[in-house]
Amino acid sequence: MSVGERIKFHRKLRGMTQRELGTEVGFPPASADVRIAQYENGSRCPKEPMLKTLASALKISSAALTVPDLDDPAVLLQLLFALEDRYDLKLFQHSSVTSVQIDIPSQGVTHFYCMLFLWQIMRDRLASGKLTRKEYDEWRYGVT
Repeated sequence: MSVGERIKFHRKLRGMTQRELGTEVGFPPASADVRIAQYENGSRCPKEPMLKTLASALKISSAALTVPDLDDPAVLLQLLFALEDRYDLKLFQHSSVTSVQIDIPSQGVTHFYCMLFLWQIMRDRLASGKLTRKEYDEWRYGVT
């Protein structure tokens, strides 16, 4: 998903119009919807300060707007390479299931390990019905 597609996804998730989001981030009401439409359709790309402002207005982490485009195989492969370099990523094939193993070193990545552990807890709560999909998404997109 591109940055524009992510902006549109989160705007719609919040039930906001383009004009509402545009005025929330400080664009004049007369052109607010046009500016957001330009971001969403990719004719303009927001700079870093505007990405942070958009994320704040959408009540999400700015990282949720800047996730690499994983639909592009080359981008996905580079992400896997980066994980391999940092965390000794390995691929395993068990019957018809392919899994990824990340070896987390004991020093320097405590936060990463905690985030993975918390992610598993939240996924378990979603699966057991203790959390709605909306609550899970609120957590997922707000994590910094």
